[in-house]
Amino acid sequence: MKIANAFALASAIFATAHCALADDAYIATSADGKFYAVDTGFVPGPDTRIFADFEFIGEVPFKEDGKTRQYGQILFEATSADDGYARIYITGGGNVGWAFTEPKTEGDTAIWVSTDVAMETGKRYTMDIDAEQRKTVFTYDGNTKTMDFPEGNETIQAANSLMLFANRSKKNSAMVKLYGFKIWKAGTLVHNYVAAKRDGENGLYDAATGVFLPDEGLNESSGNAPFAYGGDMQDVGTGWLESDGTVAFDSGYYFSAASRIEVDFAFTTPENGKRIWGASTDTSVAMSAFYLTGSGNFSFLSGDTPDYYSLGIKADTVRHTAIYDVPGAKAYLITGNVTNKTATLAAGAAPVAQSTIPIGIFADCNNANGKSFSNHYSKSRIYRIKFFTDGKPVKDYIPYVKDGVPGFKDTTSGDFIESATDGVPTYGGNIDGEQDAYIESDGTQGINTGYHMKNTTRVEIDFAYTYHQSGTHGVIFGAHTSTDNRAAAYVNSSTKFTMRHDSASVNKTKSFGAPDLGRHKAIIDAVEKKMYYVTGDVAEEALNGGVNGNYSSATQSQHPMGLFAAITDANGTAFSLEAYMKLYSFRIYETENDVETLVHEYLPYKGADGTIGLFDTVNPSAAPLVDTYVKGNNDTPFIYGGKGVDGAERWLVRPQNCSVSKSQGSVTLVANASGAVSYKWTKNEQAIAGGENGELSVQWTPGAATDVYAATPVYDMFGVQVEGASVACEVANIPPGLLIIVK
Repeated sequence: MKIANAFALASAIFATAHCALADDAYIATSADGKFYAVDTGFVPGPDTRIFADFEFIGEVPFKEDGKTRQYGQILFEATSADDGYARIYITGGGNVGWAFTEPKTEGDTAIWVSTDVAMETGKRYTMDIDAEQRKTVFTYDGNTKTMDFPEGNETIQAANSLMLFANRSKKNSAMVKLYGFKIWKAGTLVHNYVAAKRDGENGLYDAATGVFLPDEGLNESSGNAPFAYGGDMQDVGTGWLESDGTVAFDSGYYFSAASRIEVDFAFTTPENGKRIWGASTDTSVAMSAFYLTGSGNFSFLSGDTPDYYSLGIKADTVRHTAIYDVPGAKAYLITGNVTNKTATLAAGAAPVAQSTIPIGIFADCNNANGKSFSNHYSKSRIYRIKFFTDGKPVKDYIPYVKDGVPGFKDTTSGDFIESATDGVPTYGGNIDGEQDAYIESDGTQGINTGYHMKNTTRVEIDFAYTYHQSGTHGVIFGAHTSTDNRAAAYVNSSTKFTMRHDSASVNKTKSFGAPDLGRHKAIIDAVEKKMYYVTGDVAEEALNGGVNGNYSSATQSQHPMGLFAAITDANGTAFSLEAYMKLYSFRIYETENDVETLVHEYLPYKGADGTIGLFDTVNPSAAPLVDTYVKGNNDTPFIYGGKGVDGAERWLVRPQNCSVSKSQGSVTLVANASGAVSYKWTKNEQAIAGGENGELSVQWTPGAATDVYAATPVYDMFGVQVEGASVACEVANIPPGLLIIVK
């Protein structure tokens, strides 16, 4: 079967496309500086490194003498049992200072290190304090100052956790913009705080752990307003998978006395007895579950007996975190930063032996191979679920979309799991993975591709219905009312997904099954005289060649091909039988002399002017295809989603194969990636300099060699440089004397 790898370029296009921040995001205290601090929960010690990127926005008042400033404005602080300090602050002399040591004698002020740089409002500073290396690097006004730790002082081992924006007593609050705050432990980045948004709320996001601290009371003192925010704040709204009551996953995790389970979730329809997670209702094995009791309360159960823990809180559709910690003998239900309920576990909550049945997600798992589930399926969303053994994270599942299939990815191992049932979860939010971009219609849109089906054509569309109303036919693409070489993918009057490719004399259609809301590819191949309906790795095929499979019309379609609806006139202005659907890609191939060429690859985008349509990566200079169907008063624009939608000019477009001659001197290769901050190039797999902006000038070299150049986009993810998937092209060096005619 000849199905080209349609996702080869798409995987490069959508790989790891994180947008760089144009104006750095920040969180700021108000001018009065009277906010509660944020407790990071991290206890610094001799193996700690801290990096702060900040700007003071308020002056420290002077003492009565009018010459010396009051000591104050602490950016962070943690203290030790013997009065040592870890902090960045403004000294009494008005300089920026720091400390990360213990006093040798009572009252010893040698622990305070002044940078000898006077604090100025509106100036941005960074401080990198490395206790392991006993070095601090301070930057200001484009200058760098490196300072050793005070000689003879020991590095602090704090007795309490580190507070941001104030001291441990929530005094001496800093009037400051904080652009970033990172903490390393023994060389490993454990916290990476940036100002961000999630679910419409502002707060601090820890890019190292995925934890979001919403600004909803945690950071306020009585009577004060929340922090201020600014810059280009990243939307870190965690992605979610949603079950409709038919979905279940085998987590691969086995419950034991050493288990701790954390889940970030929300019921969409609270129903008694339904599970967020569960392992067997068979009391002969160690079991565990988080569910709703018969009275509709949030509850846990676990152990060999088992023990039940109703939290006495009625279920709702609010987002919560549930934690079941067997070694710690505690269970928690948390909303935002408020712990709603804590339950103390009895000894029976700890099973004698490890469960022989893995924990199911969205339902109880009932057997050892993780393929049988109970009728306790919940209708719920899961944002993240973590499994710990002896305090170590062994599975950390985040929602992920791989090759169009929604599932969970384990960040600890990289493994991806799909639903173990016939149900398919829906998904949304800022989901990770290969979530391809899409544009979505609601039955009022139509696009004229301008392309006429030929007997040399193969068309391939990647789509998903969002709704199907009986009788609408829901045409995915169609040029099917012309008198010859008609082609369409639609739902027929018997409510079956159907494709057709025929002429007036041969009516060839094939129904493949009932339409659903899953993601599929529909392919009509006039060259092979076949039609394909592809779901994941499963491809159904049928002849579209009429009698004996010999038919393929020699006449191109009279009507151009429409997307989201069928075109019903020759000039491509009339549409009918509209679809409710998401379109991920539409590709058109043509074959000449047994060589197939991709002539159009249409991918979703949103232009800088707000226009939503389809961008042709094969012809990037062509105008995008947009909605040209006007359906009375019901006409509405496309909606869009997925990664890499914004800006057609920023798609990752593969540099084209080309040749360069001595007379030309050089050619320029161009690669574009949405959100890339720079690019790395290789020549024949060896790194080369240049082309950081995506454009690489390649000089002619003698020897008539063909070289392979590859560009790798680099993205900035909260200060961490992340490389995306590379794309490559070939450049042939033309030997002197060879005549080249470029068409």
